[in-house]
Amino acid sequence: MIASRPSTFRELLSAYDEATTTLEELERRRDRDEPMILEYRNVCVEIEADIITYCLKSGRDR
Repeated sequence: MIASRPSTFRELLSAYDEATTTLEELERRRDRDEPMILEYRNVCVEIEADIITYCLKSGRDR
């Protein structure tokens, strides 16, 4: 199903995967960089919102 989606959607999913992976790594570190963790949490939320918007828009275009 994902393969049939436009590249923009796949790029969003890839960006989300990278951001969540980095966030998890940052949160596991002993020397936590709280400002960076907060930044990556915000990035994840923004990408989630973009994915939701994309899905809603795609649903209306059908």
